Amino acid sequence: MVQTAQDMFFNDVPELERDNVLRALQGCLNGVEDPRVVLRNISLYDQNLRRAQGLLRWEGREHVFCVETDPSGKLVFTSWNNDTAFAAYPAPDWTLAPYEMLIQEAINKSRQAFLLEKWGKLLERDDVARLLARFTFDAHKDPVGPRQRLWREKVDRIGFDIVTAAESERLRILLSPYMNAPEISFRSQRSPAAGAGAEMFKSRRTSTLHSNKSDRVS
Repeated sequence: MVQTAQDMFFNDVPELERDNVLRALQGCLNGVEDPRVVLRNISLYDQNLRRAQGLLRWEGREHVFCVETDPSGKLVFTSWNNDTAFAAYPAPDWTLAPYEMLIQEAINKSRQAFLLEKWGKLLERDDVARLLARFTFDAHKDPVGPRQRLWREKVDRIGFDIVTAAESERLRILLSPYMNAPEISFRSQRSPAAGAGAEMFKSRRTSTLHSNKSDRVS
């Protein structure tokens, strides 16, 4: 019987140590530094799906590995102590989308059209295009670095998040059964401007569905 990478991990790491190893790897996948783990390659598809290749130094032994998270967040080894090539995720297309809580609020208050219009107008803005371009660059250059959190915090102030285009489409469909809205593209409509210097999403969110003031860029 051919052993899986998971089987090989179980053979090499004592049962009492496995949870500690998995916690160390999980932490490093989320930006925590651990001297026992060296990540050589890392790839993110979204906030939950991650892959990494690296070296684990544990109890006097070294192990090379490739690991990924499944949709539930559980770590799964795809290789263990072999030279399997690292396969990065295809680069995702990032965009903005409202939080599901905001979508549900719009449905409850019969303000779906307002939210769809707000969503579409945000994606026409130059500062949004610049923000998404910077997020995409940082996600590629430093997948678990702190700058991605900075960009997310800027749009969180207005009830939105940075998500993949596929996730954006899923969220849009949540609104579609409730109204006959015109088709809107929920990807950024602007190309990133060269030499951008404007501040983005400077104002704080004071309300969600009843005002546009918090969306303005000063």
